[in-house]
Amino acid sequence: MPRHPKNIVKRGDKFYLRKMIEGKVYLRSLADTMAEAKRRAPGVEKEIREELARKAHSPDGQAHTVLSWGKEWLARVEVNRNEKGYKLAKKRLAMYVNPFIGDMPLDEVDRGTGVKLSSELLKKGLSPQTAVHVLSDLRAMLRYAALMKQIPAAPDFRTYSRDRVLPEVEEALPDRLTDDEVAKILEHAKGPKRLIIVLALETGMRYGEMLRLQHRHWKKTPYPHIELERTKSKKVRRIPLSPAAIASLKALFEVPRPKNLKEYVVPLRAKHPGIYYRRSQRQLGFHWHFHQLRHTFACRWLEHGGSLTALQEMLGHSDMKLTQRYGRPGEQAVALEAAHVFAAEAGKAGIKTGISENAEPVELAK
Repeated sequence: MPRHPKNIVKRGDKFYLRKMIEGKVYLRSLADTMAEAKRRAPGVEKEIREELARKAHSPDGQAHTVLSWGKEWLARVEVNRNEKGYKLAKKRLAMYVNPFIGDMPLDEVDRGTGVKLSSELLKKGLSPQTAVHVLSDLRAMLRYAALMKQIPAAPDFRTYSRDRVLPEVEEALPDRLTDDEVAKILEHAKGPKRLIIVLALETGMRYGEMLRLQHRHWKKTPYPHIELERTKSKKVRRIPLSPAAIASLKALFEVPRPKNLKEYVVPLRAKHPGIYYRRSQRQLGFHWHFHQLRHTFACRWLEHGGSLTALQEMLGHSDMKLTQRYGRPGEQAVALEAAHVFAAEAGKAGIKTGISENAEPVELAK
């Protein structure tokens, strides 16, 4: 009987890799033949070391499950996301991920797992958009696991024509307010609340951005604008100010407030604006929410001839697709912008056609 290398042993009809790592002996099944065992031996040794590294991060010395690694990932999310983002991630794991795959070993989660989870969420009655958010968080958790060497690589959840993971989300119209609804809201709102609503309608700022708005963010040169920091996209954003927005800002500066709020523009401190508009819903007779003011600003901007590129910058969207939800400018807006561009080109001695403006039209041969 042939002698085997010291690190390969035979048990029954199979060959195993015998390796002492960190004072412990490990046996890993290799193959049915010696030649195949020799070929696989180095790779299996690498697998054992990776498994030891994964177990080192686990509190009980075992490889992580989706549930146990979810706790590790949430600790990172709490630092990297805002309070609302952390609470949403925690809720999605607790309600939609852990009940279905919480006990699954982390290294067994693959694209097929994503397909099954997506189907289960839709059967449960979740909207496609919510299911996309859940799977996106799961994907982020797996990417962090790959970064920390808990798994070799994160599975790909991107959408393909076949065997799609992320459910298809139908495009919906922007949830904007009509001009009549805006007039009723402004008529009903009083004091600082009315000024804040006007400012939101004129700038498209989110409620959280308005809470963080300070006097130093208002810049008067080279043009009146607000310079926002700590935005959702983590980029500095500049928003031009209309006369109505400037008037609202000046009026808000005059509103009495506690000493600890003197540097802030908005004197209100509730983390969620619902406390201000829920009462008005009963009195106005229709449902509305604060974020609709942002949608209304965007739609009005396009309706009055503004460009999608400028709107993207003011709203702080990282992807033009987000801005395009608000629709395309009308024909009149396109004509006005074209006239502006053509006039600028003519003023700078643009392309010379050699054709006189008074030339008679030529009839083309049929």
